[in-house]
Amino acid sequence: MKKILLNNKGVSLAEIMVGVGIFGIVSYIFMGSSSFMSSLNSDVKNKLNVERTVVGLFEKIQSNSSRYQITSDPSDFLSVTNKDELMKTLPLAWNDRVLVDVEECSQCKGRLGFIVTPHPDYRGLYKLHIRTTHLTLIDNFKDYSFLINGQ
Repeated sequence: MKKILLNNKGVSLAEIMVGVGIFGIVSYIFMGSSSFMSSLNSDVKNKLNVERTVVGLFEKIQSNSSRYQITSDPSDFLSVTNKDELMKTLPLAWNDRVLVDVEECSQCKGRLGFIVTPHPDYRGLYKLHIRTTHLTLIDNFKDYSFLINGQ
């Protein structure tokens, strides 16, 4: 037994190469997962930004719905489905900090518009339809529908 221990002089080249290979694989997996997580984090932040903008507008309209014009024919608003046309026709501009008229923020990359229509089945309820688009965050456009109380 003593003889075996005396002949053990260190680590062989093959063992070092296997260790470095395993370390490289683990490092590659860690680096790949961290870049994946950062891109996923960025996507979530962008989606939250869009949702926050829409919910902010919804809350503003819901709290004072009597100040907004009711539309009985939403076909003109809903017929525009091309992103380029929406960027020209939607009246509100938004980015991660503001939601204003288009004239006030020409550099904003997002556009947003809405209509309020009477609910077909329930008297006193209105349907709020919000359409939004963005040059980079949304592929074409995204629609949101809410029910609000008529006051």
